[in-house]
Amino acid sequence: MGISEDLPPSFTQKPQLRQEDEGNKLLFECSLLAHPLPEIQWYRGDEKLSENSRTVFSDHTDRTAEIYGGSRTR
Repeated sequence: MGISEDLPPSFTQKPQLRQEDEGNKLLFECSLLAHPLPEIQWYRGDEKLSENSRTVFSDHTDRTAEIYGGSRTR
């Protein structure tokens, strides 16, 4: 496969929830393989999450949404 060939997105790690800092920090993480890389959007229910002082997105080697001061509820 050449570098210019399109590759549809597929998860290499499905989205997972992890807690840190005694539950004060929630991490939603996923990894995917695609070319070109797609834009990742995070939702809570039907509400799209936006970056702010409590919510941070990163896309280094994986895709992560960090939520501070949150709690895990079902």
